Amino acid sequence: MSAPFSIGSIIRRALVPAVVLGAFALARRWMPVSSQDKVKAQTADTSVPSVVLVNICMLAIGLIVLMGFHLFLITGNRFFASLDGPGNITIYPSSAIWWFLPGFASVCLAWEITYDIWQRWRPEQAKAYRAFSTVKSGFDSTKVLRLMAIFIVIPIGIASLLALPIHTTLTNDSIFDGHFAKVKPLVFPLSEATDMTEFKGYLNRDGNFVQRAGIVLRFKDGRSWNSANTDDPKASVDPQLRSYLVTRVNVPLQEVDLEPK
Repeated sequence: MSAPFSIGSIIRRALVPAVVLGAFALARRWMPVSSQDKVKAQTADTSVPSVVLVNICMLAIGLIVLMGFHLFLITGNRFFASLDGPGNITIYPSSAIWWFLPGFASVCLAWEITYDIWQRWRPEQAKAYRAFSTVKSGFDSTKVLRLMAIFIVIPIGIASLLALPIHTTLTNDSIFDGHFAKVKPLVFPLSEATDMTEFKGYLNRDGNFVQRAGIVLRFKDGRSWNSANTDDPKASVDPQLRSYLVTRVNVPLQEVDLEPK
């Protein structure tokens, strides 16, 4: 069971182009074109392909990078879930978190890959185009994208890899709860549940009610499991999850408005 597509996920994805555009604006201010770059652009071979053709190549490579990284992360997340064995219900984290790394990687690596391939076949032409594009854009975009790859893509990549174990698998007798940066999930035997509570939301720091439905299970050893911690915020608990827990947990389901502490 995967998280639904929501307005929040759209906003989070919009952060990628917003950050990139902001980085380019700062680059024009603090990394202007040098006189040496201007000389190179004036004296370089002008027999370069059109900007449209280069952009089409970059777009194609960017899409390959985007979908490749996204597929890798989704597959990795599903792999960790499969280690729990056969499950009746699996709750995966919001799909939006698997788009951050692919989004930034496609933006930062599309030109780098295009330029690297280009240099292998027509090095002088590739260098000429880079000189022209540097003067036209007002900054060395190649250098900026490399810096972004180091200081943005690599940290996001590390965080994304550490997030791969996040999931929840419900079997006939246990709940396997995977967490950030933990290879082995926590195991909650359903037979040891002491109470089960369904809630509609919680109060934020300002005292305002935030709608985020879920079910909390408490166990004999003092631990607890919250279905809302893995899934996307929802207005109501998934009927399949609710029915499944009511059937297999031998304690009555209580219903409250606020998330129990």
